[in-house]
Amino acid sequence: MADIANASERAAAGHRQPAVDATRASAQQRWAAAPDRASAQPLLEVEDLRVDFSTYAGVVHAVRGASFSLAAGGSLAIVGESGCGKSVTAKAVMGLVKEPGQIEAGSRILFDGEDTSGFDAKRWQRYHGSDAAIVFQEALSALDPTMRVGKQIAEPIWVHEKVSKKEALARAIELLREVGIPEPEKRARQFPHELSGGMRQRAMIASAIACEPRLLVCDEPTTALDVSIQDQILEMIRRIRDERGTAVIMITHDMGVVADIAQDIAVMYAGLVVERGRTADVFERPRHPYTAALLAAMPEMGSASGGRLRSIPGAPPDLINPPKGCPFAARCAHAMPVCAAYRPAWTDFGDGHEAACWLHDPRAPQEAATIQEGEVHGDGDNA
Repeated sequence: MADIANASERAAAGHRQPAVDATRASAQQRWAAAPDRASAQPLLEVEDLRVDFSTYAGVVHAVRGASFSLAAGGSLAIVGESGCGKSVTAKAVMGLVKEPGQIEAGSRILFDGEDTSGFDAKRWQRYHGSDAAIVFQEALSALDPTMRVGKQIAEPIWVHEKVSKKEALARAIELLREVGIPEPEKRARQFPHELSGGMRQRAMIASAIACEPRLLVCDEPTTALDVSIQDQILEMIRRIRDERGTAVIMITHDMGVVADIAQDIAVMYAGLVVERGRTADVFERPRHPYTAALLAAMPEMGSASGGRLRSIPGAPPDLINPPKGCPFAARCAHAMPVCAAYRPAWTDFGDGHEAACWLHDPRAPQEAATIQEGEVHGDGDNA
């Protein structure tokens, strides 16, 4: 048992390097005094979310049982490599999964206690107006190229808040000013292609917050922008969260963004959430080998230009034929026979910090003797 536990600690300790130490310190400082999540009523609850896509090659199981929650006014980062299912999860939360995609039966997305699977067209319209909004990665493709920017921002105000078109446009101009766009009256009369990338992203954020939603989903909103503009956009999202009390879900692969903007984190791999908890706790002591590997892959601060970056050996599994056990087993240096055979159950480390890994399961030392007989079973619906 001690060897198994020590293996877990070694997996978690491999990330400790200057860049991670600085990022972890930032997370601890920012979130040390964060309110107790257990006492907060969840605004959003996602339970056993499963999303499939039918393709010519077969059914892609993009999300295979993701579960997490977010309190009103809270912030959650969903992090993982490309293709892990984080953007599909964001679209599912927003009700934007379209054919050939399908949210599978048994999945539950509750907004303020209300199951979104029961929404009709009118309720979805209200949800997308005053309840939740999304900021996409590429603003140029998300904004209507045939409509002036001001009108695009004004339209949801006019539709949902029943004000005059003139008043809606005036508020749209004020929103453009609020998100830091210079000469907002002029920019409101322009089309999206006439704005810079940073301005387009600001305009999309202005459109998203126009009706003061309670939830803002940000799907990698800074990926296509240069570093200085990225910082400005993130600062704007922080301000929206803090000043308006808006709950934020940040979809990202950047651990620095996670530490800076999110109180909580959910780590996704191959369509599953494999670790979740407070950002400071997860950064201080990652409990899943994949989380530790992500942290280890961060570039070292002060390293010479051209230095070799760490990578995670291997490749993610095929989600048309996903593994039946832990999806990370084939890439994990600490994998045991049971890892490939059964999906691990959640282990609770306190204060909401949980990981789905066999290294923490008390049955693990017994598995080599029993695996062939099928006597050891994880919780197949846990993640």
